Amino acid sequence: MDITNFVTAQREQALLIGDYGSYRTSLSRRLLTVRKKLGRASPKGRKYSPKAPVTADDIASNNEFIHLLLLASERAWAHAMHMKSTYFAESTYQGITGSTRRHIISRLHKGSVIASQLVEVLKDEDKTGAKAETNLEARAYYVSLIGAVEFEKQKWEECLKAYSESRLIYTVLAQSLLPQQHDPYRDLLSGTIDPSIRYAAYQLKLPRTLSTNTIVARYIPRTGNEYVTKVLTIDPKALHEETTGAKKGLAGNAEDVPKSITWRTRTVNIEDAAIAQALAAVSSAEQRLSSLISSNPNLATSEKASAYDEILIPSQDAVDATKTAIEELISEGVASGDRRMQALQITRTAVNYDLVAWRIGRNRVLCGRQDGAVFEAEISRKPKRYRTNGKEWVAREGGNGKKLARLRERVVLYDATLQSLGSVKELPGVAADEDFMKELEAKRAYFAALRCLTIARSHVILSKTRNALALFFRALDLASQVQSGLPAAHSPSQKPPNLDVTASQAGALCQLLQGLVFQYRALAELHTLALNSATAEKNKLTDAAPLIERLDEYPPNGADLTNLVTYPPQLEPVPVKPIFLDVAWNYIEYPGRAKTVIENGVSGTAREVKAAVEEKKEGRKGCEIGNFDILSIMASATNGSFSSLAANADFISALKLEDAGILSHVYHGFNGWSIALTIFVILVAYDQFKYVWNKGSIAGPAWKIPFIGPFLESVNPKMEEYKAKWASGELSCVSVFHKFVVIASSRDMARKVFNSPTYVKPCVVDVAYKLLRPTNWVFLDGKAHVDYRKGLNGLFTRQALETYLPGQEAVYEKYFAKFLNFSQKQNNGKAVPFMPQFRELMCAVSCRTFVGHYMPDEAMKKIADDYYNITAALELVNFPIIIPFTKTWYGKKAADMVLDEFAKCAAKSKVRIAAGGRITCVLDGWVSSMHQSEIYRKKLAKGLAVDDSEKPATLIRQFSDFEISQTLFTFLFAAQDATSSASTWLFQLMADRPEVLNRLREENLAVRNGDRNIRFSMDILEKMTFTRAVVKETLRYRPPVIMVPYIVKKDFPVTDSYTVPKGAMIVPSVYPALHDPAVYPEPDSFNPDRWISGDAEKASKNWLVFGTGPHYCLGQTYAQMNLMAMIGKASMFLDWQHQVTPLSEDIKVFATIFPQ
Repeated sequence: MDITNFVTAQREQALLIGDYGSYRTSLSRRLLTVRKKLGRASPKGRKYSPKAPVTADDIASNNEFIHLLLLASERAWAHAMHMKSTYFAESTYQGITGSTRRHIISRLHKGSVIASQLVEVLKDEDKTGAKAETNLEARAYYVSLIGAVEFEKQKWEECLKAYSESRLIYTVLAQSLLPQQHDPYRDLLSGTIDPSIRYAAYQLKLPRTLSTNTIVARYIPRTGNEYVTKVLTIDPKALHEETTGAKKGLAGNAEDVPKSITWRTRTVNIEDAAIAQALAAVSSAEQRLSSLISSNPNLATSEKASAYDEILIPSQDAVDATKTAIEELISEGVASGDRRMQALQITRTAVNYDLVAWRIGRNRVLCGRQDGAVFEAEISRKPKRYRTNGKEWVAREGGNGKKLARLRERVVLYDATLQSLGSVKELPGVAADEDFMKELEAKRAYFAALRCLTIARSHVILSKTRNALALFFRALDLASQVQSGLPAAHSPSQKPPNLDVTASQAGALCQLLQGLVFQYRALAELHTLALNSATAEKNKLTDAAPLIERLDEYPPNGADLTNLVTYPPQLEPVPVKPIFLDVAWNYIEYPGRAKTVIENGVSGTAREVKAAVEEKKEGRKGCEIGNFDILSIMASATNGSFSSLAANADFISALKLEDAGILSHVYHGFNGWSIALTIFVILVAYDQFKYVWNKGSIAGPAWKIPFIGPFLESVNPKMEEYKAKWASGELSCVSVFHKFVVIASSRDMARKVFNSPTYVKPCVVDVAYKLLRPTNWVFLDGKAHVDYRKGLNGLFTRQALETYLPGQEAVYEKYFAKFLNFSQKQNNGKAVPFMPQFRELMCAVSCRTFVGHYMPDEAMKKIADDYYNITAALELVNFPIIIPFTKTWYGKKAADMVLDEFAKCAAKSKVRIAAGGRITCVLDGWVSSMHQSEIYRKKLAKGLAVDDSEKPATLIRQFSDFEISQTLFTFLFAAQDATSSASTWLFQLMADRPEVLNRLREENLAVRNGDRNIRFSMDILEKMTFTRAVVKETLRYRPPVIMVPYIVKKDFPVTDSYTVPKGAMIVPSVYPALHDPAVYPEPDSFNPDRWISGDAEKASKNWLVFGTGPHYCLGQTYAQMNLMAMIGKASMFLDWQHQVTPLSEDIKVFATIFPQ
């Protein structure tokens, strides 16, 4: 009659594969089965009739009657929980009210009534045979349901009384069990009872520092409660309040409750009693673990690892309690700078680091002796039965398969360790601590070295000596980095293994790896020699060296043409003799060498010099160089007195040539300037030839300015120059520096480029890879890009866009008030440029839409101010390298800041969505999809049957915070400049055309029935036909992006007569298509009615504002909706004027286009 285990097992099994709805369904099936088994089911087809209540005699005859009552009670509870979870998922949580709340309470009440029947029946212990513990379990279950009823009724004191009794019973019962039997009680306490007690205490304004045990001791009903009396009989001290600073854990042992926690050099008070309790449990578990390991040095590895579970569970409880405390303070509106919030953030870092440390410690224990650095042979087990052949069993090592499997398991453990170390860097305050980051990198290098060592051992088993040597060398390189990063005062500790790495451990690893490197370097060399010997013996050669090194040998069996040279070439020593030795031989007297005499340009011994001089006198030497006997000079120059011709200065001087023709003249005429000029002329000619060759038959300058091309024009581009290019032909070209650019001007040519992913892919300037990062999804191509994009499509559906509207409208209201203050109070109504204000507004709207309230206002203001630097760095013509204090340098700093802020938001969203938070922004929607996909994959991995309805619409992988940050940055990159441009033009056009603004204002009031305070919804936006026409005409009349650069992946036959070369840039232009008079009559006039009564909507091929093809703008619907909402709300709450100047309609090109 184990009631608690039965209930927890039912919940765990059902909730593992579904939600409370599926749990309720499974309970109904199980309940019907039990009723049929007990003969209490209504016959099929007959009307339901009430059954007799369960009696003590029924239970005595069959214990299934207990299950009957428990299943019926659990079904009512599951029904209530299903209604609650459905309500939270489908509506904005403002508290459950009305019929839903009454229905939930009625289901919980029904469950408590059925549970009370079980309690009453089990009182008769003589008939039922139930033990006292079974009675207590039934009572604990019953009062937990009573507590749930009072919780929903918001009667907090009654709720505390019921849950306190339930907690007391479960805690005392657990103390009488073995530690491994605590799980069912721990699940009930941590999952339902303790959180409910903490929340009820919060509603009663009890101090947060009161522990759960203290609250239970104060609120438990002591008088007239026979069950509390029974519990106190088992443990008389169960209700003693914690006045001594100690508490009892689930196992009954006393634990010191800490008052403060220290992280690095900072000590803060513990702000929540639940955290203190969890930390006390951690401390107690750590002591037990230390005692177990020290008292049992020969304890099996598996048993040591199992002992770590006792410390990992309370460590996780401490992390959960800290997260809950932070979320509660956030919900109370406590600022991030508050003392309590600061203390909790430090606590969060400390407890998360400790949890990671114990996880890594468990992995280290599982790896074996010296963290797995030593690989011990595993002896096969002795069989229990004797051999039939009578031979004695001999101990043998396991086979290679088992060895590889053990090494593979270690690699998995090291991977988990490295991943855990990476998660530490994301904790608050860690990245700013340089010393700690250095220590983390050292520890990471230690475990990475062990990982390389383990993989190398697997290559040794597979007889891949060279691979093993490379891995050993890499491991040694990593291990050598460890000691320099460890803190100087780090000394060995008697604590169980965790994340701490000592200098002695690092030194031992280095020493081991050095020996292995020496050993396997020798083995690799021996292996190479053995292969050479085998090859030589096979080919009957004295050596297996390449043919180029054996030209002095005659191959009797023919030359081996398959072994001509060593490839790839290897670095080898070349035998040389320093020239100093030649020179020294001429000037230093060495023993045993005759003295050298030099006379009349002849050197040698005295006798040799004398004979040579006499020959000269006889006329053997001529007057012309042509009469010289060169051989005689060489003979005398290379006699015994010189070791080489180069050492004899007289020989070199004798060979000086006279000017003898044009080659000699050219040779003597060369100098540094002439060489430089020649090279320059060759480069200019090559540059011109390459341009003319690439240009072919398309329009463009006949020649280009050497090297730079029209660079100076690109520094300050003018719209008239772009229009001239478009008018020159459907294809034209320029060449700037090394980049050849083809401009596609016509609509059809632009669409062809957009729809040719086989030949082209979107590109940006070189520095964009450094700002957006090379791993960014926008640089993906082909299937990888399509798959990534599928996971983002759901973020911009109609339902998703409606979720973002409240946040956007709040930003509009805030900034419109700032606009009024800026214009009327700060500038006294004078005309001032508003483009910077529009940029800040659109940045704030984008950030609120993308990351919601995870980003503070100060960070949004900082991004809006600095984003101009990013735009400037991404100009088409700019430095491709980052030089300090240039545009690209400032842009890189701003980009790093934006990525960091978005990564912080991603981490916050993951925590909130995992805790059941609702979706309020793009980031939440994406993280929620990841969370649902992960749950689905886990169910499949466990072999559970999952209904197709539970499969997410798009199954995506888990993305890291930085990957999410990169993607959000691309959203901002695509939105910021484009929407800033569109909003600037939109406000100016409305101010210059008051009749259009009046129509727009009237429509926005009409769709709200005259109440301008009605909030936005997608239904309202869809009714605003004229507002939509105004926005679309603005985007046509002044498209923010006038052309989109693409890079040519392979030769692109864009027409029958011209092929764009690989590596060139081709730029489809959208402006000409949007100003085509054949499609849009009077294209240079602003006419919104063309989208209502005209044919503009039919010209979908010309509507290239957001591109087309596989890389069309993902947020085009969002962009138009955003502009409609902004101008619509502004028309109802603001009035503005524009001071027209001669340049007002002129266009300035800066990434996008703006009014001059």
